[in-house]
Amino acid sequence: MSMPDDEVLTGGNSSAVSRRGCAVHRRAGPWTPTVHRLLEHLHSRGTTFLPRPLGFDEQGREVLTHLPGTVPSYPVPAHVWAPAVLATVGRWLAEVHAASRDFLARPAGAGEELVWQQPAREPVEVVCLNDVAPYNAVFDDDGGLTGWIDVDTAAPGPRARDLAHAAHRFVPLSGVDGHGSGAPDLARQRRRLAALCQAYATAGDEVVITPADVLAALEPRLEALADDAAARHAGGAAHLEGHAEHYRTEAAWLASHAEELAEPPVAQLVVVNGPIASGKSTTAAALAAAAATCGRTAAVVDVDDVAEAVTAPGAGASGLWLSAHHAHGSLVARWLRTPLDVVVAVGPFHSPTERAALVDALPPGTAAHWVLLDTPVETTLERAQADATRGISREEAFHRERHERYRRLVADGSPAAQVFDTSTASTGEVVAAVVRALGWRAGPNG
Repeated sequence: MSMPDDEVLTGGNSSAVSRRGCAVHRRAGPWTPTVHRLLEHLHSRGTTFLPRPLGFDEQGREVLTHLPGTVPSYPVPAHVWAPAVLATVGRWLAEVHAASRDFLARPAGAGEELVWQQPAREPVEVVCLNDVAPYNAVFDDDGGLTGWIDVDTAAPGPRARDLAHAAHRFVPLSGVDGHGSGAPDLARQRRRLAALCQAYATAGDEVVITPADVLAALEPRLEALADDAAARHAGGAAHLEGHAEHYRTEAAWLASHAEELAEPPVAQLVVVNGPIASGKSTTAAALAAAAATCGRTAAVVDVDDVAEAVTAPGAGASGLWLSAHHAHGSLVARWLRTPLDVVVAVGPFHSPTERAALVDALPPGTAAHWVLLDTPVETTLERAQADATRGISREEAFHRERHERYRRLVADGSPAAQVFDTSTASTGEVVAAVVRALGWRAGPNG
């Protein structure tokens, strides 16, 4: 039982947890000495985001260092679904797996038989934590992920199985609208799954586990969770009522959507077009910032930036302007195939040839939302001449000729889902209207 000075803690996925000062006291099991040795080993390899074992108390409970912060409960708050949290989950899990390999490989000493709460799973590649989930995560006051707790279920097994459990909880790979992450959205789940796998592959041992690998491992993992919940509920664990049915429902949902979830993600494309000094770059940067406030990751790819990669003479003077457009189109297409949520392509895309250099490179199924900043030449010329960083576009003759070209080509049918005059509409007003049209919503899932 708890001592008078014990503070009973909530959160986690375990019972009878209390705190004394800077230490946590938890019920121990036959596996606890093994878990303690594992934690000490992981700390020696630099994985300090896990609690450190401090032995046992007078009641035989294990004692661990307390990780300060908040452990969320379901439905979890918005900050849990931030892209940075997902990336940290993938990176930390890869680091744990890498650090655990020599723990399994080292010779056992006297009295060091390894005892695990869960059975080892083949192929044994690493020590899996087996329960990486929001309810075992610690967050600071700014919503940053600072630690993981409750590693009692750790056991040897395959990397993909452990990453699959983390994906189920943190993507989340679920057909249920009850996690706090918003309604299930297959396109977004596909991007988040790819992002988690990418984060894992760039950390630890740099082992690539594909979304297809995760999905193949998750379905039997869910069935195993259902079997375990059913057995424990039958044995008297009343709090697990309905859990088995839930996991089987999740497994069925996954089976019906696994093929689509395994497809490479395609980010949403927003194209910002308009004449010189109409505010394209400013609008694009503001759109990327708005995407971030909606929990979306975004990249801005500007034709002018690509053209500037050409050394003297410049792309325009050397006849490489169209080549810059083709290079830009290829770069946009490559970014669209990453786990990004949004790619903002910045023009000009006035002529059919310029537009084709972008559109012809896009991945199949990409739907572009075209935003046209149709701003009068007197406004754009005044802006250009006031900007000391500009070059030839400050010269009135060149500026007017370029604007006349834009006006002529726009009249021939430049695509536009939304049109704004930035001489009367502010950047904030333009961005707010675009965000509404795209259906983005404040919060981690947009």
